Amino acid sequence: MAQQSPSTVRNMMMEPTSYASVRPNPNHRLSVLIFLRSHNDFIRKIGLS
Repeated sequence: MAQQSPSTVRNMMMEPTSYASVRPNPNHRLSVLIFLRSHNDFIRKIGLS
């Protein structure tokens, strides 16, 4: 799975509505879950560094 850059994560966090409306599809919930999981790992790495 491709890693997203911190700037991309920041843009999605700042504009959650536009991110959610880009491509409404059946896999959107799964995509959000994967995004949240990777975002939690990202937060954890920052906390450890």
